[in-house]
Amino acid sequence: MRVTIETSDSDKKGRSFEFELVAYLDAPALTGASPTKAVRPLWAVAAVSHGAAIPVRANLLNGRKFGKDRGDSFELLKSAPYQWETQRVPEGVLYTIYQPEYMVADPGFIDPDGINFVVLPTVTWLAAMQTDLEDQGLLKIMKALKIYQKMFGKLPDGSQLKGVKDQSDLYALAPLFGAYLDRRTRVPLIQDTAFRVLLLLTCLDHNMAHLGSDYYRDQLKAVGVEALGYKFPLMFHSSHEHFEKFAAELSRQYLKLKV
Repeated sequence: MRVTIETSDSDKKGRSFEFELVAYLDAPALTGASPTKAVRPLWAVAAVSHGAAIPVRANLLNGRKFGKDRGDSFELLKSAPYQWETQRVPEGVLYTIYQPEYMVADPGFIDPDGINFVVLPTVTWLAAMQTDLEDQGLLKIMKALKIYQKMFGKLPDGSQLKGVKDQSDLYALAPLFGAYLDRRTRVPLIQDTAFRVLLLLTCLDHNMAHLGSDYYRDQLKAVGVEALGYKFPLMFHSSHEHFEKFAAELSRQYLKLKV
């Protein structure tokens, strides 16, 4: 997506620079809604020419809005703790910009306000995890699905998986999802692959976890991520109290129904 950033207010003379917004994740539940309806990316990749790299970065850091003449506008909130990673290539500069408290596996603290994170696995990582599951974990996945069926009277379907065609890829995400969750919750979680798969499926069912898509009304809007080698971006958003009550009942049912 080709976008433009202005270096001054619209009523004053200034320069403008164009760059490519290659991909982004939008999670308003985590970043907060803008009063001007501008998109506040939680994570973004921008491709900028060498000549425009410094002024584009300076203006993004200053909170300047950017976008298209007709279409969404974007902003990186000046007060938000964005982290920047820079990669120089012959064609220009790639900026990866993200908020680490939501994107890293271990933020180093438990947020008193709730449990909030986004998992963004690569296709190669999921493939490696899927191989591990095929070698060691198929029985555990089958056990999780049997327990899920006993609890809900059905197997998981497209209603919470957004029509995922190859669910084995999604099951490969379960250990990473569990690790992110484990570092952010106040309660211990059962350390078992089958439980992690069950946890992921039931969190999707209960609208605490949301798979990303490019549909503008989804909880996690994901644009351009597959072209960069990512798959199944997933957001989790819950209060501690709600999740703790849910996890306690799920653990009880899991231990009771364990097959």
